[in-house]
Amino acid sequence: MNKPSFSWTIMIFWTLCVITLGAYTRLSDAGLGCPDWPTCYGQWFLEANAASDLSHSDWIKGWIEMIHRYLAGSLGLFVFFITYQAWVRQEIQFKTVMIFWGLIIFQALLGMWTVTLKLNPIIVSAHLLGGLLLLIGAVICNTTPESRTSAQQKNLILIRWVCVIYTLQILLGAWVSTNYAGLSCANPWTCQPMHWSGLLDASKNLFTPDSNPLLIYSTTQKALIQFIHRINAIILGYALFYTRHCFWKTNDPLRATLDAACLLYIVQLMIGILLVALYLPFTIALMHNIFAALLAIPIMSAIASFYGSSKISIQSK
Repeated sequence: MNKPSFSWTIMIFWTLCVITLGAYTRLSDAGLGCPDWPTCYGQWFLEANAASDLSHSDWIKGWIEMIHRYLAGSLGLFVFFITYQAWVRQEIQFKTVMIFWGLIIFQALLGMWTVTLKLNPIIVSAHLLGGLLLLIGAVICNTTPESRTSAQQKNLILIRWVCVIYTLQILLGAWVSTNYAGLSCANPWTCQPMHWSGLLDASKNLFTPDSNPLLIYSTTQKALIQFIHRINAIILGYALFYTRHCFWKTNDPLRATLDAACLLYIVQLMIGILLVALYLPFTIALMHNIFAALLAIPIMSAIASFYGSSKISIQSK
């Protein structure tokens, strides 16, 4: 089987840059910096004289959104190219190429709908997940399977569960962010003055959204979303450290990878605590997004080393 090309490493870095810039765009309230799509105020390059009717702040937001679009678009073209080349070199199957291409096209549609549907939380969350799926795909293609004993193979079920819990945590984090529920709980440790009865009452109407996409949930319901996000973060930490213990116990070759995942989790947990304690400062909120994406790399690399590359690669003749 051919070794993965360096192009996948470039794609991992490039995708992280796009995810980071996307988070920066959202956190700086520039998601609608361009009210139209794919142009910005009818311009492909927003010029100062063409935007003379805009305030300086709106002009800056427009450029933030335009840079994000062009960086994401260039990533899409790069993915089209490297996946085709990987298929020619017999590194991946043709169906894998189609998955990547379909994901890129769907991401472009989500980017359009993000603007035309005025930052609908479902669309924005799906857009974030699509970027993460691109990152995961690059990580899988950049990973080769490890040889393992039968005892080490039993660790696969553990890393699968970590993968599932991590994915759920990403979805919950996106739901918290896109519904502006980051400060719905009073402090980093509790959801006071809410009580269990309040959380239960909020859960009854959690899936009955209001007609206004930016005002879907009440304050109590947003606190419930934040509460679930925190509980799942604790579950993820337990699953990750328990899995790390089992990998070390069986002398699995991925011990160092799980150590990196645990370290990233600890940093992410501390960032999350600071995020609430300091009332959502911009830089820490951006770091929270970055480390959430970085955590995907060791987790997905671990699961891909069991069977990922063997599923997407084909044997050389």
